[in-house]
Amino acid sequence: MTRFRDLLTDRSSGAAELAVRVADHFADARARGASRRRLAAMVQRVTEAHPAMGAVWNAAHATDPLAFARGVERGRARAAQRVRSFLTRGAKIVTLSYSSTVLAALGRRDFRVTVLESLPGGEGRQTARLLRKRGVEARVVADSLAARAVADARFVVVGADAVTPRLIVNKIGTLPLALVARHCGVPMIVVADRSKWVPKTWSAPRGSRAPLFETIPRSLVARVVSERP
Repeated sequence: MTRFRDLLTDRSSGAAELAVRVADHFADARARGASRRRLAAMVQRVTEAHPAMGAVWNAAHATDPLAFARGVERGRARAAQRVRSFLTRGAKIVTLSYSSTVLAALGRRDFRVTVLESLPGGEGRQTARLLRKRGVEARVVADSLAARAVADARFVVVGADAVTPRLIVNKIGTLPLALVARHCGVPMIVVADRSKWVPKTWSAPRGSRAPLFETIPRSLVARVVSERP
């Protein structure tokens, strides 16, 4: 029970990381013989706890949770590999918040990365610290300096918590970053494996349901990169 409560209250893991843990938990619950009623209650609680995370929704509804988790791991690595093919070696890149997929994509020494602090959680500091551990030149700047950072950059690269045909859902601050990138003529690239793609039955949360997340029109995004061409 403690493990499940930890899933419900986790506010630091990226969407892909949390989705894998949710899938593992559901696989374990099924192996232990949890009833349909119990599983349905778990689905409701975990999706209500993370309403903006499409990957968590997909993990909770997966018919084969273990296969889903393996697919996330493969997809995340492949998406990170593919996005690097669109980035210029030595490029200055701006990102924000924390995404394990973005971390994998930018975790090479031939990029120079500026990370927005991403308040109120400040997850950008974690991203910069982990990039530096990988030998990447990374610095943290205040969210209010986004325009200055983007004006000096070649790309903006962000992750996503959910992807729909028309919208990207991600940490608050992504929409103004996208608008700044559009104004400066700097392409914004979203990297997200297919576990983040949500069905038509999923609706993006608004207002108080997910105050730390926002929607970004895909028209502001130059490219969405997943594990598939």
